[in-house]
Amino acid sequence: MNSRVLGGFLSAALLLAVVSGAVEPDSAAAAATTVCHPALRAISVGPASVPGGAPTTVTATLTCAPAKPLAVTLTGSSGVTVPRSVTVPAGKISAAAGVRTAISKTTIRRSVTGAVGTVRKSATVTITPTPKTCANPVLRSASLATLAYVGNRPTLTVGLSCAAAAPVRITLKSSDSFLPVPAAVTVGKYYASAAVALTPKADEEGRFTATITITSGKTVMRKTITVDPGISNVAIDPNIGYPDQINLVVLTAGIVPAGGLTVKLSSNSPAVTVPATFVVPAPSVGSEVLGVVVNQVSKNTTVTISATLGGVTKSASYVLVPPWTNRGSVTIGPENGPGPLYGLENYVDYYLSLSDPAPASGLTADVSRWATRTPCSSSCRRRSRSPPGRRARTSRSTSRT
Repeated sequence: MNSRVLGGFLSAALLLAVVSGAVEPDSAAAAATTVCHPALRAISVGPASVPGGAPTTVTATLTCAPAKPLAVTLTGSSGVTVPRSVTVPAGKISAAAGVRTAISKTTIRRSVTGAVGTVRKSATVTITPTPKTCANPVLRSASLATLAYVGNRPTLTVGLSCAAAAPVRITLKSSDSFLPVPAAVTVGKYYASAAVALTPKADEEGRFTATITITSGKTVMRKTITVDPGISNVAIDPNIGYPDQINLVVLTAGIVPAGGLTVKLSSNSPAVTVPATFVVPAPSVGSEVLGVVVNQVSKNTTVTISATLGGVTKSASYVLVPPWTNRGSVTIGPENGPGPLYGLENYVDYYLSLSDPAPASGLTADVSRWATRTPCSSSCRRRSRSPPGRRARTSRSTSRT
């Protein structure tokens, strides 16, 4: 890796270290005192639509994890067969069970009901006409997007020549470890296709291309996909020193390829306007966003800015504060803290700090100094001006001994 790329990664790491705060874990003692009185929250079925004769799954979800196993009673309407109950293990909040459906000539809707005590919940399953099947289906098609971003879940879909009379196993293999695939995908009985969602991994070198080989019997197909780095983080530097300005940075999961990556931007408040799009340049691993405009607010305002790439959105929030008024506070102090001065002449930087940013017109403060031994002449008084938006202003004081 060249020094420019390495420097980009180090800069990104340092920025994340600055803008990220530690997260305090929940108190274990408080969790231990929480009492669980589980009730049935929901019953769901997935897939919610299946061809007649194909199986599906029912899931029972509780309001909290029980201290001991809890049985949920199940019943199914005509055309749906379910077990008498499904047991949620201790410490878990849900459990699943298989559902069988009947052969059907028409589309019908049936229900699965669960009960715990007097609480009952139901879900609907749609049963479509049972398709005509064949004993020896062959691999007919395979589809996969040609471009994806890290953070996407591109879907590989395989299709057979007809609905299968028995499950068909299709093997998969990827040419790149950054795009892992399962060893196989199974097309179920009464189905003519199956899909599997893939999860590309971030490659620090940026863009990579992978080929997936799909095999069923003597039929072999290949699909190729290019994966670009996605957005890894959106950050607003809290230490910029300008509470009414925003330093927005978009970081990527790898080196940006030639041509850059175009990111969509949005703000949830009129207090901050952002460009509709921003191009993260190559070959960086992130960039400060230019063109962010901050408007004056009359009260503390939380603003959330979002960046979207390839359908994946990352956000960052910041609190804007109104301009300083005479109801605010002012403090002044030396840069390095109080302490004695030595030598014939020393220069000390003092900072004038406001509780809120200076207004748009700026703010002028009269600054005076007093000496305990040497009388102060008229030259001791000076004026210090704080530019618009700044909370602090550096002032230089001279001490002679």
